[in-house]
Amino acid sequence: ADADADADANRDATAAAVPWADELPYLTLGPLKEKVGMFQEVVVFHRQSGTLLVTDLLVSVPSTPPAVVAANDKRALLFHARDSFLDEVADTPAARAEGWKKIALFSLFFQCSALDVASPPDGSLSGALSFFRSAFPRGVPPSSRALGWAGFWPFDWQPQWRAAFSRLRSGGRPVVPPILQVSVLNREPEKVLAFADAVAEAFPLTKLVPCHFDAPVAATTREWSAAFDFLRGDTADSVLVRARRWLTRSAATLPDEDLAFLRDFDDNLVQAGAIRPPAPKVSADSKSTN
Repeated sequence: ADADADADANRDATAAAVPWADELPYLTLGPLKEKVGMFQEVVVFHRQSGTLLVTDLLVSVPSTPPAVVAANDKRALLFHARDSFLDEVADTPAARAEGWKKIALFSLFFQCSALDVASPPDGSLSGALSFFRSAFPRGVPPSSRALGWAGFWPFDWQPQWRAAFSRLRSGGRPVVPPILQVSVLNREPEKVLAFADAVAEAFPLTKLVPCHFDAPVAATTREWSAAFDFLRGDTADSVLVRARRWLTRSAATLPDEDLAFLRDFDDNLVQAGAIRPPAPKVSADSKSTN
């Protein structure tokens, strides 16, 4: 406790000492400490424009590939545009967009419910051999093989991947990345919600600029606060939380089936003693609703 108090005092002293504090005030979350490391977030507010600069805490996933990806890695977009190794895709804006959406699902869920792995590795040597045998199927069309990875294709996408992406995108509203929801922020939900409330009270934001995915993102303190509702309990019965979702047009929390792989991975880390188990959720109406 003394160490945490000293750390807080040091952060306060640092914040007061920086020459740009009046123009660019900032708030810090954490560090949230585990045996294997820690997580810390810094958000910086630009008063003149109403812009909140965010590091990793929130993202907004675009429905089309960022220009830097489209310009520099067309092959990856077309590789992932396929649902099956038998598919042959033409280089069109629609195909590139489909590839991008699947890349986003990969990067944020690792393995969402719409991804069907033919022979998932189980940690054994025989399981690994079975996985690699299934990952190089016969009959890959030459045009698909030309996309790289020597015909490597260990999975198929099911039709519901579009719905999974739609839930993740949530109309472009800011969301907390799934890995942070499942394995980081839910270890200290009261501290995270106190930070979220402090940001909403101190910074009258009109847009967000996250370090990853889309930016800038039009958002108010309502959208900011709604992104952390997954840390609140009894959300189905909370009038205040439901009202905020209606006002922000935000979706409910990400579905269990899309988070299943991350939760299984999280359970393994807990059982190994690498991280703590999740803490209980905070009462839904105990924090400000902004």
